[in-house]
Amino acid sequence: MSNEFTASLKVVQNFLGDCPSNVSLAALKNLSDSIKVLNPDQTKAVIDLAFRERTLALLYNNELMSEVRSLLQLSVSSAVEGICSASTPFLLISDLINTKPIAEAEENFQFLEDTIKASLFGSGRNILLRMCNDLLRRLSKSQNTVFCGRIQLFLTSLFPLNEKSGLNFTSNFNIDKEVSYSNEPDESLFHALTTTKDDSDSTSKAQACVTPVNADLYRKFWKLQDLLKSPTICYTRDGWLSFVECSDCVISTFQSIRLAPGGSEESQWNEFTMYLTSEKLLDLQLMDRHFRRYILTQLLIIFQYLTAQVKFKTESQRLDEQQKQWIQKHEATIFELLRRDAVSKNDVTEPVISHVLQREAHWNDWKNQGCPSFIKEPEKSTLNPRKRRTNPLMERSGKKLYRFGNPALDELWSMAPDNLEACRDKRRLFAPSDLNEYFQDAILEMDPNEKVEEQYKYSTVNKVNGADTPQKVSQSSSKVQTEKPSPSPHQESLKKSIAGVPKASSNENTSSSAHVVI
Repeated sequence: MSNEFTASLKVVQNFLGDCPSNVSLAALKNLSDSIKVLNPDQTKAVIDLAFRERTLALLYNNELMSEVRSLLQLSVSSAVEGICSASTPFLLISDLINTKPIAEAEENFQFLEDTIKASLFGSGRNILLRMCNDLLRRLSKSQNTVFCGRIQLFLTSLFPLNEKSGLNFTSNFNIDKEVSYSNEPDESLFHALTTTKDDSDSTSKAQACVTPVNADLYRKFWKLQDLLKSPTICYTRDGWLSFVECSDCVISTFQSIRLAPGGSEESQWNEFTMYLTSEKLLDLQLMDRHFRRYILTQLLIIFQYLTAQVKFKTESQRLDEQQKQWIQKHEATIFELLRRDAVSKNDVTEPVISHVLQREAHWNDWKNQGCPSFIKEPEKSTLNPRKRRTNPLMERSGKKLYRFGNPALDELWSMAPDNLEACRDKRRLFAPSDLNEYFQDAILEMDPNEKVEEQYKYSTVNKVNGADTPQKVSQSSSKVQTEKPSPSPHQESLKKSIAGVPKASSNENTSSSAHVVI
């Protein structure tokens, strides 16, 4: 490690100090930019190492957990801004989770759920997955059920559905879990069960029967768990014979023990299976409705696996027709037991298990197909796209034309491409040089002696616009002189318009000026 690197590391560590909550992101960025002796990659390495060493130092003091969270939040913001490596926040969170007991790890996991988003997830997915898997191994599925579910939901929200790491793509089994039981149980610890057995004839009375609970039943019952843990053993000859023997023993025992009808309704499914293999408890377990349900569900799952077409099964892992018929027969028997042992007629155990097995079959088919993505691409249209025609309202010069259905509006809007250009048009500054000549036709039409009908008058056909007349007249230096016998409304309007004409300047030719006399 070079002297420049060591010196820069000490500077960053002293800058972070024991109170990272007082450090702002802008100040850290300025410090990073001020380190000129190292290249950008080395500067990031310095900040990464300073973050990690400062985090480990704060973790030794449990009273500074608020400062640890502030430092983690600062590292996340720094990773987003590119001040440190993108994987640094995940390493710090992993150090926090791995160095704390389960109770504190559960409290700090809330920070992970609130902070880590999908946009930041890509750079540290492997670190995060390894940390969560290690944490799941530390947890007890029976005592930390809620925390295990939170971890699974958190990973599900970040990983896509077709993520290979969460699919068990090769159908591996968890063979590490051991169910320890006694191979030589004490016969004196077992108790026979006295139950009632109904005959097929409905007129006959129920008969009492005694179901023996002995060492042989104990060994076969718990040996079945070893076979269920690794079902590929059932494809061997000895494994299949052992599986058939144990399954027949368990199913026949459940058939012979009829549970008492009725009972309290199940308010919540808050129980969790814990296999206690004591000889003293077997008779009680056989009478427990939930325990029997767990064992029967296990058998149904294994039956489905043994008969399913799994992509990674070898040629030797196949059942013959006789074995398949045995499974079908016992599968129907198990469903009948689930219906018989239901708490009430409204019990949904059997329909729910059937639905779950159907979903598992679809899941298995999806994995056999190579786990195709669930995201469907938009279908391509089979219709030929409509060819866009060139704009017919365009001149060859590129000038835009307008068609409003009215010639006057068409002409008005075609004068200029937009309103601003229309305002700048020099034609708006038109002023007649001789008002006497410009208004000659209008003056004659207003003369009653001319007897010009209203519809044929020059002003009626919009040749003279009353709105722009004052402007045109005001910009003219000419003055009109004429005589009219009697005023009329049109004359009064024209008189008011011409009244706004300014007087001619002194440098103009007065001979060309005249007063209007009407």
